[in-house]
Amino acid sequence: MQRRRAAAEDATSTDLLYRIAPMGLPLPLAIAVVFALLVWPPVAQPPLIAWVVAAGALSALRLSRISRYLTTLPGHAEQPRWRREFVALAVLSGLLWGSAAFLFFPEGQPLYHTFTMVMLCGIAAAAVATTAADALCYRLYLFCVLGPLVVRLVTLGGQVNLSLAFLVAFFMLALEMLSGWVGRLTQEIHQVKQGDRYQRDVMEMLAKGAPLSRVLHAIVRGVGGPDRGVVARTAVPRPQRSPLRPQRRACPLPRQP
Repeated sequence: MQRRRAAAEDATSTDLLYRIAPMGLPLPLAIAVVFALLVWPPVAQPPLIAWVVAAGALSALRLSRISRYLTTLPGHAEQPRWRREFVALAVLSGLLWGSAAFLFFPEGQPLYHTFTMVMLCGIAAAAVATTAADALCYRLYLFCVLGPLVVRLVTLGGQVNLSLAFLVAFFMLALEMLSGWVGRLTQEIHQVKQGDRYQRDVMEMLAKGAPLSRVLHAIVRGVGGPDRGVVARTAVPRPQRSPLRPQRRACPLPRQP
């Protein structure tokens, strides 16, 4: 039962990842273009152009795979493979963003250091809304985006850079805690919507004149699968009798003469 429940939760997380992700794909690409325009003079242009092209190609690849998932709607048996694919592409995207801390971090240019740090921190924070449904996916993405920035600041040395590295590390910890809260909230909202959908399905069955036995089976077992019925979600468990409280015994009625 626990394995089945864990598999169902993983499948739900995977489905949420693919359904929410399209909303966050255009924004990082636009940020990459704006960032390239801001740091164009002090950095080498060929690596910067290649970096922007790679960001666009990776975004297009992720969008195509998301479209494929939403078109085919794979079953529970195929969900682990799709989850691994999504996490792998998210890690590649995070590594591409994190590489900016080494490629476009010119020494002696604190203004451009600020541009890079703001961009990377903003990208990591924005990903909470799209990848927090899967805790592992967001943690890997967060480490790939901001981890290289912390290493870069530490290697530069100096009191200012070390202080910034500490702040970025603290920001990573805060984002990790926030992602856990957002992920749980997303799961709860999804469960509420699923419950509303099941109740609408039951009402439609009643309106179409379905047999009463079929309607009761749908309510108890759940229209969308076992252990997801309306009754199973809304029923309040009966309180258990305390073993320390003595049970009352019925007094026998006196016999009539």
